[in-house]
Amino acid sequence: MSKYRATGSQGSAEPGSGGKVMRNKLDLTDQESLDEAETEQLLKLYEVVFASLSENQPLNTALLKHWHHRWLGNIYDWAGEERQVNLEKNGFPFAAAGQLPKLLSKLDR
Repeated sequence: MSKYRATGSQGSAEPGSGGKVMRNKLDLTDQESLDEAETEQLLKLYEVVFASLSENQPLNTALLKHWHHRWLGNIYDWAGEERQVNLEKNGFPFAAAGQLPKLLSKLDR
C-alpha cells in the first residue's frame, strides 16, 4: 500500500485497490478518499475529547483504545484493538507490534 506498509491480516488491502489501500468498511479503493474519511472522523473525535476530557484525567491504554475505536471504528474492523502487524508510513516505522503489550503496560504504570 502506498501510504502504509504492513504485513499480516490487519494489513490486508481493499479488493479493487491494486493492493494500495488498506481494507476498510467503506469499500473505498483510493487512498485520497480513505484519508478524507479518516480526517473527518478524527475531527469528530477531537470535538468529543476536548469537550469531555478533564484536566487531571489520566491517560491509559483503555482510554487510548476507546478513542482509537471511536475514531476509526466506522472505517476499520480492527479499530480499538492492539496492532498485530508492523506498520510504517513514508519509511518511518511505528512501534513494533511485538513491543506494544510491553509499551502499553508501561503506560498504565
